[in-house]
Amino acid sequence: MRCHLDSKKGSLVERLIDGIRCGMYPAGTKLPSEREIAEYYNCSRTVVRKALEELFLRQIMLRGGRKVQVSEDALRLIEDDFTAASQRVILIITPSQVNNPIIQNIFTTIDGHLPEGVCLSVMCFNRYSRAGVECLAPTDLVLVIGPQYDDLLLESIERRCAGLLLINMPNPRFNYVTPDHYAGGRMMAELLWKNNHTSIGAIYPSNSERIEFGQRFNGARDFLNEHGIVIKTFPADLQASADEISVYQQSFEYLYKMDPTITAVICVWDRVAFALYELFMMMNIHIPDDISLIGFDDQFFSHMLNPPLTTVRYPAEIIGQEVAGAIRGFVDNGKIEIQKVVLPTLQQRGSVAVK
Repeated sequence: MRCHLDSKKGSLVERLIDGIRCGMYPAGTKLPSEREIAEYYNCSRTVVRKALEELFLRQIMLRGGRKVQVSEDALRLIEDDFTAASQRVILIITPSQVNNPIIQNIFTTIDGHLPEGVCLSVMCFNRYSRAGVECLAPTDLVLVIGPQYDDLLLESIERRCAGLLLINMPNPRFNYVTPDHYAGGRMMAELLWKNNHTSIGAIYPSNSERIEFGQRFNGARDFLNEHGIVIKTFPADLQASADEISVYQQSFEYLYKMDPTITAVICVWDRVAFALYELFMMMNIHIPDDISLIGFDDQFFSHMLNPPLTTVRYPAEIIGQEVAGAIRGFVDNGKIEIQKVVLPTLQQRGSVAVK
């Protein structure tokens, strides 16, 4: 069964198991020494010994004199423990979301804070899928990520399963944990306003299913309107076959032709900003001296750009922890009751200048 991850020992047990599952420690091979394991995972040798003792008890690891060997049956034993869990949690996402780093961060955080006896698995399907819903069991707790699913599907899941929790999809009819995208949009606009920007543009996908983009834009627009500034926009019209980066770049070029006095651009997610970094280099526009940029999400590359991108950080870890807490409450009490909005945070870096 999954051990408690509130302890260093439990965390190390899970990381060693992950190493077995991904092939870092193949079945039948010997592990590095306790000292090497402690150094690699940044923990004490006492923690290593306690973690190995648990894996010995589960027969995933075997003693071999002074060496520790991965059992030939390690993978089967791990999978048996997984399927024997007393509570199954199903995470439903669309196939297009699988590579999303924010979702990966949320998933990893949830997985790292699950209580004992809970297994987490993923199910992918688009919109309404009768076959997908029928694969769910009455005892399942279901997590649904993103706004792509309508109330018909959500109601079908809720009727069939023991519980339903939406992530990044506020809906007063269901349980949810979501970032406050509107407040994040206001943060973007407020920073530019405090830095004396009065000619501000915004680029966002006009036909995207990700409604959080619209919420971010609305927050920025409303703040600027309250301060007598009209935001200038040219929505990026994304088609199924479109080159996304080129579309964002073309949107800025049209926007810049409409008003070459723009001193700052609000990008509703970091990928838009990334596209503009490339474009500005080709156009000999300097960030932030000529034009300031601000993004949203704080994706892994944002702090590595030159200059580093000022952005609103998506609170993925906090959301993951809140969801894991709701799962613990469900395991303890048999019900789930949560409607929580999490405030994002502003990461001020080098891409916004004072005018």
